[in-house]
This record gives sequence, structure tokens and C-alpha cells, in this order.
Amino acid sequence: MSNLTKFLALAAIALTASCGKTEEKAHNQIFAKNAPETEVYKHELASLLEKTDPANLEYYFDQYVQKDGTNYVYVTIEGAIDATAIVTVREWDKNLKPIQEFKGKGYGGAEFKNLKLEVERVSDNTAFIYKGMDQMSD
Repeated sequence: MSNLTKFLALAAIALTASCGKTEEKAHNQIFAKNAPETEVYKHELASLLEKTDPANLEYYFDQYVQKDGTNYVYVTIEGAIDATAIVTVREWDKNLKPIQEFKGKGYGGAEFKNLKLEVERVSDNTAFIYKGMDQMSD
């Protein structure tokens, strides 16, 4: 086997091994053992969001729910945190309006670029309030 053949074989192995490598993340037991609707889950998520650089997070639309006169969008968070946020929508801006108009249908997986949330803590309840985003890309 020539040196060139050996080099190409070694390079192919190294390239194959590095392509599938993903960042190791600590498994969050609170998220694993609790539903996003629970207070312990929301409290943990709020704490992590306050400590995490937003540049290390991506947000994706999951579903739209209207319950007891309140509008919610379920948002999958990926990156430095892997979780689901149940976001209360009090005001529909032009970026989020299509979700309301079509009740979320056809928007599953749409990315919310630079999503802005406010964490609201009232008594023993933590809520995530929609404050805006740069754009929604489908």
C-alpha cells in the first residue's frame, strides 16, 4: 500500500469519526422527570434561561393552545438548554400573527429567530411571556 493510499484511508476514517460527533450535554433530571406544565419544570427552565447566553439557544414552534381564554405557544428550545417552554401570548405582533390566524397549523418546526421572553413569577407560579422575535422562518 502506498503512502498516499494510507494517508487517504486515515483521512477518511478521521473525517467519518468527526462528522457524527456531537457536544455532550448533561441530562437534566428535572426536565426528564416532569412535564413542561409543572411548576418545578418551569422554575428550572427560568433559572437556566437567566444564566444562559441567548446566542446559544434556538427556538422552534411546536403547537398553539388556547385554554381558559389564554393563548399559549409551545416552544422547543435547543442548544445549551434542551426543553419546552409554554409561552403565554398576550399581544400578537406581526411576526406571530400567522400562528394565531391559522391556529398553528402548517407552522410546526418554524424557527423563532431571537425570541424574547419575559419570566414572570407571581406567588408560586412561573410563566414565560412572549415579548417579540426578529422573525419566524418556516
